[in-house]
Amino acid sequence: MGNAWISICIPLFAMHALGVKAEQVTLTEPKCLENDDCFMKSAGIIARLVDDLGTSSDEMARGDVPKAIQCYMNDTGASKEAVRNHVRDMVREEWKKVNKYAMENKTLRHSAVEMIPNLSKGAHFLYMDGDGYGIQDKETKVTTSKPLFDPIPASDAD
Repeated sequence: MGNAWISICIPLFAMHALGVKAEQVTLTEPKCLENDDCFMKSAGIIARLVDDLGTSSDEMARGDVPKAIQCYMNDTGASKEAVRNHVRDMVREEWKKVNKYAMENKTLRHSAVEMIPNLSKGAHFLYMDGDGYGIQDKETKVTTSKPLFDPIPASDAD
């Protein structure tokens, strides 16, 4: 997990997004990356684990490196379904940390506390029904494109 949370790019996306905003980036956000208790790490773990839940079967079939699912199965000898349930429990625990941090935050700017969990929510959305990023003909494509091409009509208030 030490490498996994940062390799999913949530911290990278967060730093870029914070830098693009009109607000000045302080040293607080980059320092957060060095702190194991920071919720940016939890946000990265969430994204990594939901990615692994959604893509591990397809990626393993393509010969990719083992994911959290396969590593935990190998370490414990547990069944695939038991491991998937365990990983879901891990995701819930990380969400608890993110939510607690967001409620108790006294160091990061409000915009960072709002944006960083949204990156994890995006990952959750992409991988909730499988690989919504790598396989373009899935439900994710329909759900994402529908508001763009079939907008909800505004009601006439007159």
